[in-house]
Amino acid sequence: MSQRVVVMNGQRLFQTEHGGQWRTDRVDRAGNLKPGRYRLDAALPADQSRIHTGVIVHADRQLVYQQAGSTLLRHAGPAFDVLPRAGTAMQIAYADGRAHCQPFAELLRRSLKM
Repeated sequence: MSQRVVVMNGQRLFQTEHGGQWRTDRVDRAGNLKPGRYRLDAALPADQSRIHTGVIVHADRQLVYQQAGSTLLRHAGPAFDVLPRAGTAMQIAYADGRAHCQPFAELLRRSLKM
């Protein structure tokens, strides 16, 4: 089953494909996501040895999808203590197999204090 997220007019549509037709399963606010189509089934696995920075496209218990530059990444949902919210800009780093998130705004505040 193919899945995608479509962002338009400030809305984020989560869609699944059934019998060649796309069905919208959920609609919510897009947050910081740029307009466009994000094919979740084409996401690459995240490298746990690196820090990934970008906007969360979709998150559920199984997988978390993050747009990092021009690459759509997938993180294992069970690695997170608390799932990040879709549309938020996050930095994700791994330690001992656990994913740790930090919002961009917090990173910017810290860099300004130095």
